[in-house]
Amino acid sequence: MNIGGPEFLHNKYQTLGGSKEVSRAQTLETKEGVSPVQAYLDRIERVMNTERPGGKTGADLLEKMIMRDFVLDMHDKELVVKLAKDLYESEKRIAIERGHGSAVENMNLSDTEILEKYQNAIKEKYEIQKQTLSSWLHYLRTSDDYPMWFKYYTVRGLKEMGQFNRHDVKTNDIDKDGNPIIIKGPSYSARTTDTIAPFPELNSESLGFVRKSLELQMNIDAVTIPQDVEDNIIKDTTLDPETEQKIKEKAKPEFFELARQGALKNLRNKRRSEYLQTHKNELTHNFINEYPLEESRKQDLEKEFEQRLHTTDFAKLYAFAQVETAGALNRESIEGEWVKYDQGSDYTVLEKSLQGKGTGWCTAEGSAKGQIENGDFYVYYTKNKDGINTEPRVAIRMEDGKIGEIRGVNTRQELEPELIDIAKEQYQDLPGAEKYERADHDMRLMTEIYAKSFRVDKETKEKAYLDPQLSKNELMFLYEIDRKVESFGYDPDPRVKEVREKRNTEQDIYAVFDCTPDQLACTPQQVHENTKVYVGPLFKDIFKLSQLEHIATSFPEGIIRKEKITIGGKTGSELANLLTDNDLKLWGNTKEMLNSSEFETSPAGTEITSVTVSVADLGFPNSVTYQRIQDRAKEYGLDVVPHDFAPTKRLSDTDTSWRIMHMKPISAAGGPRLFRLSADGGGLVLGDCWGSPGIMWDADDRFVFSVRK
Repeated sequence: MNIGGPEFLHNKYQTLGGSKEVSRAQTLETKEGVSPVQAYLDRIERVMNTERPGGKTGADLLEKMIMRDFVLDMHDKELVVKLAKDLYESEKRIAIERGHGSAVENMNLSDTEILEKYQNAIKEKYEIQKQTLSSWLHYLRTSDDYPMWFKYYTVRGLKEMGQFNRHDVKTNDIDKDGNPIIIKGPSYSARTTDTIAPFPELNSESLGFVRKSLELQMNIDAVTIPQDVEDNIIKDTTLDPETEQKIKEKAKPEFFELARQGALKNLRNKRRSEYLQTHKNELTHNFINEYPLEESRKQDLEKEFEQRLHTTDFAKLYAFAQVETAGALNRESIEGEWVKYDQGSDYTVLEKSLQGKGTGWCTAEGSAKGQIENGDFYVYYTKNKDGINTEPRVAIRMEDGKIGEIRGVNTRQELEPELIDIAKEQYQDLPGAEKYERADHDMRLMTEIYAKSFRVDKETKEKAYLDPQLSKNELMFLYEIDRKVESFGYDPDPRVKEVREKRNTEQDIYAVFDCTPDQLACTPQQVHENTKVYVGPLFKDIFKLSQLEHIATSFPEGIIRKEKITIGGKTGSELANLLTDNDLKLWGNTKEMLNSSEFETSPAGTEITSVTVSVADLGFPNSVTYQRIQDRAKEYGLDVVPHDFAPTKRLSDTDTSWRIMHMKPISAAGGPRLFRLSADGGGLVLGDCWGSPGIMWDADDRFVFSVRK
């Protein structure tokens, strides 16, 4: 019997049941027989899927709220100064420890100098925090492998997790005997508002271990004594003669039977407790011994797991899983074989073949059942040290008759470069293989660039940067000028960032944009009639300067691309039919807008030059109203796009990113609406969003403008 996730949360977080959020959810979610916490979870799920002003969903807004609450507050000047001072003192301390005392004497900096020296380092740590937390939030948001109660529990746990410590840690706290308290085994320090450590590495297998552990604890908590055992306890429990004699000696005759029954009751309760404890210990023992624990420490690890399990603390269980149950793959060989697990077959066979191997796949810990129910599953096993194919290196999961995902065992489940051909040979004939052609191409090209960039010592694994001369096409690819580099894993290929960080960016800008040093400007004052490339903050009338062939607020992330498109000659209704005929989705109020009398058709052959600019590019680092965005765009030389621009562009544009059209609003659904381009699980979308002047937009929202002629 399982007590269930909502009840677990109610017991785990004592104040949750009576919180305002739960009380409000119970009022709004009027399902009969639903507990308050379950009502709260149902409401979170419903809100996440609800459209909000601006075309965003509740999930988008919730993710932003969590990000603001969890990561460093870079707007808190006192905090930033404190962090800079901490880094300064840390650097001085390290210098002393390394015997560089003379260098320390020259490190007497003022607060202003300290802030100036370390503010970029703090910003970098802030960005890493955002990136690592974003990976968690995106994974939890898009994954169907975990119920809402567990997602809630995970996010609450993440907020408390600071620096990861692999081994025992001596704390500043003192025990009752005055000795420092030592945290045994892998652990996370507590996260505070000034913690600069990134959030934990996301490992789906470790996360699945935590979920299974909690379900084990719920089963333990729900253990009861079977009726036949209870009957035997009552029937077979008797007092031995010695105990009865002691009762006779101590109790008055008139109270003898009462004392005897009391002693008998205590003995039965003791037997009940022993039965329950034995059964609970057995459940824990059987569970943890499924994992490849280090043999010499097996008993100690089982005891440690039991202690961590009892706390139901996310950080403690996750840290244990990362180190003690993760296992390690033998990667010496790429020779192996493919094994197919048929849809609907026994999922435990697949699960056990992956468990404790350290793949990082959620399939190894609780997700195999649902995945096998939805489709076939292929795994490529390579040889272990004994020559037996037991090491899972590539997974292909089918869903609804086509490839659902392809995963490897490198960082964030990326394919190992040496296994790309083996993976392709298997998946190329499966339905849905065309989706992975670009990832295959990009991984191969990135492997070539990486091999040119680094020489790796086979024994020490140390890397030496070779500073290669790359072709313009290779640089365009590396800096993602035309499109993002695709990969098989959850995150971007980490090699892209690693190579970029080693290169001379300014020299690469000259090559990418075919310009000379005197044709590159980084401030408005440097711009002259021969300037070809501008990289810096936007300024008044910048888009009116015809000599600027390339504009970027930063390189390469802030490149602003000019695109030309010919539109016109088709009504909104005709465009709607074309979009439908091409299997492009019309989302929300788009059909109403296309068929509206307010929809204006441009003359046939109208040429539009457009640019896509983020709110941050326009000079707004925080949320701002649409009215202020419009005013700033006019200052820079930008204008509205015609109504038929978005549907025409959707017909030829394969970009899946979210872009809002800066256009004359069309009335629909009781208010002014704007077109937007985006994508969902079903493909490319022409959607809509609110266009009121007072609507707030975030710094990373992107608008499409026309360049004023």
